[in-house]
Amino acid sequence: SLWDEFEISYDHFIRTTDEEHKQTVQNVFEKMQANGDIYKGEYEGFYCVSCETFFNQRDLLEDNRCPDCGRVTSLVKEESYFFKLSKYEDALLKWYENDELCVIPKGKKNEVVSFVKGGLKDLSVTRTSFDWGIKLPKSANDDKHVMYVWLDALINYLTTLGYSRDNARMDFWPHTTHIVGKDILRFHAVYWPAFLMSLGLPLPKHVAAHGWWTIDGEKMSKSLGNLVFASKLIEQGVDPSAIRLGLYASHYRDDRQWSTEILDAAIERLQRWRVAFKLPGSVQRDRAMVRGVHATLANDLDTPRVLFLIDQWADARLEQSAYAGDAADAAALSESSEQVAHALEALLGVRLVP
Repeated sequence: SLWDEFEISYDHFIRTTDEEHKQTVQNVFEKMQANGDIYKGEYEGFYCVSCETFFNQRDLLEDNRCPDCGRVTSLVKEESYFFKLSKYEDALLKWYENDELCVIPKGKKNEVVSFVKGGLKDLSVTRTSFDWGIKLPKSANDDKHVMYVWLDALINYLTTLGYSRDNARMDFWPHTTHIVGKDILRFHAVYWPAFLMSLGLPLPKHVAAHGWWTIDGEKMSKSLGNLVFASKLIEQGVDPSAIRLGLYASHYRDDRQWSTEILDAAIERLQRWRVAFKLPGSVQRDRAMVRGVHATLANDLDTPRVLFLIDQWADARLEQSAYAGDAADAAALSESSEQVAHALEALLGVRLVP
């Protein structure tokens, strides 16, 4: 599989149809209801089927089109259970204020704060116009409702850890970082922490939002059919590490146009690093580069700056033709080189040794 080709490890591959997930979502609904955070009402709003999201009319584009995907929305009015999102408005704003890195990058955090300061409305979390989805718990005694996508989907994170069942892996939860596309940041930085507050659980350490890869200015998407498949690139003989570098070369804050030139540049860069890795150099320079990479990644995940530091290290090694140190220095140099290789593989998933 592609996950294996890129040596991406995973503990659990979850589907929202899993029985364990259904049980967890129903348990969460019961707990939220017991806390006074769930109530029944009637919802009216413009719904985008593709984005699975409701919008206020003021947020729509011309002809009631979705502001995210551009497709036409439909006006929906139906009975619904609501989550008291408005109750958590002040608590959310306090979280943003007190935790500088709770949402990154800063520009995206500012957008989230502005959205919440504009006033939060309670969130519809069930639907009656279809029957696929997770039924309400038996204690609700209401068979016609199914839980709506974001309450259902976001609870996935807790399902995998055994929340409300055996809690087997809940010790992982306090260390959570979410990496999400900018189009679903609102769900992860507003709705999700409010859900967690209702459940009395720790909030994520970070919610990091990234931009889109685009083709001809359009977001890559299955519906547009403009995807670039990493599996096909590997079949053509492209090193997975070069594909990783091509992806990392784009600043994660911004959208980036995909082109073959990006991949070509990544292949050349990786080859230069690998040549430099085999050459003698400076123990101090190697250690300084590793420290610089760690420090820069800790400072708002500034990946382009990380790549610049590594380029500097490689260029310095390539310019140095020989190493005149004694045997002890040579051993230390070999050790520092291994530290460089380990740092690149651990932090960027890029191998200097093919």
